[in-house]
Amino acid sequence: MSKNLGCVRRPFGLVTIVLCFAGCSAQVENNVINGGTQVITPISSGTDAMIPLDLSSERNGVLYDPNVGEVAFVVGLDGNSVVGAAGISDPANVGSELIAEATYTTNYKIFVTRDIGSLSGANIGVVDTYEGPARFSVDFQNGTVTWENERITASGQFDGTQFSAEGTLPSDVSNDTYVFEATGQLGQDAVIGTVLGQGTDYVLAGGLLGTTDGVDP
Repeated sequence: MSKNLGCVRRPFGLVTIVLCFAGCSAQVENNVINGGTQVITPISSGTDAMIPLDLSSERNGVLYDPNVGEVAFVVGLDGNSVVGAAGISDPANVGSELIAEATYTTNYKIFVTRDIGSLSGANIGVVDTYEGPARFSVDFQNGTVTWENERITASGQFDGTQFSAEGTLPSDVSNDTYVFEATGQLGQDAVIGTVLGQGTDYVLAGGLLGTTDGVDP
């Protein structure tokens, strides 16, 4: 059973949602723990793509472009463990390997399950949704990538059509900062990736997808 408790505050705003499995109660003694994250290839395709995990209180998301492909992601409860997973349908159509600098305009969506340590029973707690556009840039000569906007800051490397970047996402509701890793594929036409992270009391899962603004000759 799910219940919406919030709304989008601004273009990069936050949607706060509380998800609770039917019958949850503060009297249940099983403590909820952080179950971590993993990469899993989605099933189905298009807007129907989803991560094949049998979870309760789950929250599913997908980013899809018919010319590129899809990245799916989920957070939910596996027993009394909060878990997150994401994956890219294979193969994604990002175009041929880069031979020069490139920039992309991406859209992203990330689910953050927070305050895990204070939960009990079959309660996933609070799930915040962060979404919006962000610029993804490739420094071809140095083999590096950056992904950023006024909220997200991430940097890393690429090799051929594969990239990996570590980044941070500040919370909209506290002084916390969430740490994540974005990994995926890039080419002369597009970029697509998963976003996964975990900390002492949070698990996050999401994705990014965008097309190129241009490739320098």
